Amino acid sequence: LCAGNEVSLNFNSAADQYNSYEIDFGDGTLTNEVRTGASTVVNYTYANQGDYDISVSGKLNDGVDVNCGISPTQRITTLDIIPVPSITQLVNESINTMVLSYEMLNRSINYVLQLNTGSGFQDMQSIDPTQNPNELTISDNTFDNANASYTFRIVASDPCGGEVISNQASTIGLNYELNNITNSINIDYSWTTNELTTPMAFYQNGNIAFETADLTNGIQVPYNVCNELTPFYMEKAIGSAIVRSLTITPFENQNLDLPAPQDPSGVLVDNNIELDFQSPPFPFSQIEVFRKNGSGNFGSIGTTNTLDFTDFGVSGSLSEACYIIRYTDECGNESFESGETCIPLEGLLRTPNAFSPNGDGVNDTFNVGNGVFTNFQLLIFNKWGGLVYKGNDPTNGWDGNIGNQEAPTGTYLFKISYLKNGLELISTGTVTLIR
Repeated sequence: LCAGNEVSLNFNSAADQYNSYEIDFGDGTLTNEVRTGASTVVNYTYANQGDYDISVSGKLNDGVDVNCGISPTQRITTLDIIPVPSITQLVNESINTMVLSYEMLNRSINYVLQLNTGSGFQDMQSIDPTQNPNELTISDNTFDNANASYTFRIVASDPCGGEVISNQASTIGLNYELNNITNSINIDYSWTTNELTTPMAFYQNGNIAFETADLTNGIQVPYNVCNELTPFYMEKAIGSAIVRSLTITPFENQNLDLPAPQDPSGVLVDNNIELDFQSPPFPFSQIEVFRKNGSGNFGSIGTTNTLDFTDFGVSGSLSEACYIIRYTDECGNESFESGETCIPLEGLLRTPNAFSPNGDGVNDTFNVGNGVFTNFQLLIFNKWGGLVYKGNDPTNGWDGNIGNQEAPTGTYLFKISYLKNGLELISTGTVTLIR
């Protein structure tokens, strides 16, 4: 079909043996003796726009055998003008793919997608109206939809040389990067577009965060909590076409290295270390605690969702307990590790002169230490020098039993040994067991 209610018939005379064709254009006009050649093109213009049934007969022997070949009737609807294609939407789907939407195409028209390469529009690909009646996916590995803008249009043409051009649509290149993290997460957004007359809207979490007419620059946005870092995109209207950038989720599947928390503080209480923390710079889901082992390496010993933690596993083989911490925010981002805090593990030795293991809850055991002792050992002897108890726990101490039997009332000898600053200290004395 052509503009001006014209139709163009193309015969492939190499595919048959007819000498000529007879064409019935469906409006009362009948042609005779259309002679065939290597390729035969017949143009015909109707007086009025409308629906017409065209049929063709093949003729042999100079028209004697007119009925040797009769084509099926084909109905056409003529075109007064070539419909102008209309782009309705252009959306960046990935870094090198976009989806172009347009009004329904006419199956009788030829369509070509063109791209402005910077030196004018060039044909990029044909559009088949039967396969892509109103949408086309455009993909090219050289595209960079994060940092560049691309301008498209559609050219419609008919077989008779008529041509019309659609509206243009330019993509929006959109990108971001982390500027810094202090008391807020500061993100730099940048964008570019070839269409420099229409303001754009920046959407985050489905809502307009800001609008800008500064079409070739960017902006820095601070976020106080990680949950504000939701998917974002930019959008604008270019005439009747809506153009949308990539939709990006910031730092998806990435860890934001959050600022380190302040060093923990701690005190030795009995045989345990009680640690306290300052509030991290950002809301946290947990704080992880690491303790240095005898090899000088830090290993995780637990987590807490509060600002305190008690270490019940302090070893008496260490002269000090050293800790570092890090926190995880509500989005799973981990912080840098804090500085190191060390708490001396020197115990306080005390030796009561009597105890009464009668179950009244008062002085029921001979416990002689408070704190953490290195290589601690408590030995109890009866008055004849026989060993009746051996233990390594200064807090629980001796319960007044010898095996499963109660020790008799009387005076017993004790010997306590432990290391301090690498030296072995020994304390001896007596204790009276009262029943």
